[in-house]
Amino acid sequence: MADLLIDIGNSISKFTVSENGKLGDIFRYEGDNLIDFLDRELDGNIKTAVVSSVTEINPFLIEYLKLKCERVVILDSKTDSPVRTMYETPETLGPDRIAAAIGAYSLMKGSKCLIFDFGTALTVDIVTENGEFKGGNISLGLRTRYEAINHYTKKLPLLTPPEELPERSRMLGKTTKTAIEYGVISSMLFEIEGYMEKYPDHKVIFTGGDAFYFADKMKKPIFVICNLVLIGLSYLAQYKSDEKDI
Repeated sequence: MADLLIDIGNSISKFTVSENGKLGDIFRYEGDNLIDFLDRELDGNIKTAVVSSVTEINPFLIEYLKLKCERVVILDSKTDSPVRTMYETPETLGPDRIAAAIGAYSLMKGSKCLIFDFGTALTVDIVTENGEFKGGNISLGLRTRYEAINHYTKKLPLLTPPEELPERSRMLGKTTKTAIEYGVISSMLFEIEGYMEKYPDHKVIFTGGDAFYFADKMKKPIFVICNLVLIGLSYLAQYKSDEKDI
């Protein structure tokens, strides 16, 4: 039987069905009728549903999943998993960060990992070779930085990132537009590379919507794993496969 994996983010939800740890087609959804969308797309018997959500989960979604699946796991800091959190306030730790840590641990066993998740926020997390989530930092994501500059100033325009990351040698703004573009991009590059220099013995993983955008400009080798959260949820589904229903 297959497992259903659902990743509910700030702006988009993704789900897939996995069998024996292999992810199937990945569906993306923006809107308020996730249950109807799931009902149209799901086909076949589901053993375990694992849900990661950065927002409060609709209780009707949980009831729907209980009708469709043998077991439902809502990932949070209390969920037993192969990754142990060292966070001092685990109740505030986002399940997407936990899932990404599980995904990194499952793929890079025996290695220290530095995880960058490029989304609405930029999260940077550390997982040890023994599966300990040491903690991490949160700052603004790429587009959120552009929005903040526009929102908190009176005259600076709202811009979107250029389609391709400019060459570093060109990143000195000669107009207000390029000053904003290059300022935002440079701030993220300096931030990312600062962490990489601080943790030189860690394997670096990029995930999230803007992972590829920054990957080509890195000076050191990295792994780009776009669906790290779903991979973590899949690994968790297998980890929980022998437990009783939740």
